[in-house]
Amino acid sequence: MDEILTPFQRISYQAFYNSARRAAQRNYKLREQIEKAHLPMLAEVFIAMFYMSMLMTVFIALGVYVFLQFLFAPLLFPSPGPPIFLFGQFLPALVVLASPAIVYVMFRSWPRSNVKRRAKEIDTYLPYAANFVAAMAAANATPQKIFRSLSSQKNIYGEIANEAKWTYRDMTLLGVDLLTALKRSVKRSPSTKYQEFLQGIVGTLTSGGDLKLYFLNRGEYYMIANRREQKTFLDTLAFMAESYVIVAVAMPMFLMIILTITFWISGAGYSATDQIMYLFSWIAMPVVHFAYITFVKLATPKV
Repeated sequence: MDEILTPFQRISYQAFYNSARRAAQRNYKLREQIEKAHLPMLAEVFIAMFYMSMLMTVFIALGVYVFLQFLFAPLLFPSPGPPIFLFGQFLPALVVLASPAIVYVMFRSWPRSNVKRRAKEIDTYLPYAANFVAAMAAANATPQKIFRSLSSQKNIYGEIANEAKWTYRDMTLLGVDLLTALKRSVKRSPSTKYQEFLQGIVGTLTSGGDLKLYFLNRGEYYMIANRREQKTFLDTLAFMAESYVIVAVAMPMFLMIILTITFWISGAGYSATDQIMYLFSWIAMPVVHFAYITFVKLATPKV
């Protein structure tokens, strides 16, 4: 294993070998997440990295605490008072407490976020990959050739190509039969839709059904579902465009006009009007525009 580990992973694994192995044996969910996330490491190596990162973070945070409290704060604020309390006690204590918490959250979310990312990408490209598989099945290609061809289309089908590569690896390199390779792929796939697709292949082969017909039907089903999702997104986008015109364009203009007239009538003067205008122009309106841009970007599918 040492040949495939980075220096940091090797040092962490050697330092926390026993405790990391015991923790990995107890944490089945973590092993499953690492496998579904396709992280190139064992669960015990991941836990050892977590232990080493937490230890290093604590030492670095303590060093920052000593520097801020005993060196930086007295030089910057010689006289006692609120500033020395803020920079000499509160801020260093916050650094010591927050740094390990941040590292903990990062390691906890690392496999989970990779699993969600891969599942979303697989669901996005599944309709097109299913049609690719159906076209190869219509040309009388064997399942082994289908998964080999699909695994070579990384630039087109993304993570589905990686899933197919693992299935093809099980059949060729590990020498298992097709049903066993498919069942393993079902177990380690992060996408529920792709699991159902593979389980359908297993059911068709087990019952002696027509695999070519199954691929054709699933390809057509996924394309219909994809068109339905695209139509739903377009309807949502149309609603967002209408609300954008009202909330981000028309309403701020009317509001600024009304406020200007109100201040003029009440005699508050130009200063209050200028402050409100600056607030709307430099803070409120950019925030609204950025919120709409972010929502549309996150909601827009890749294909």
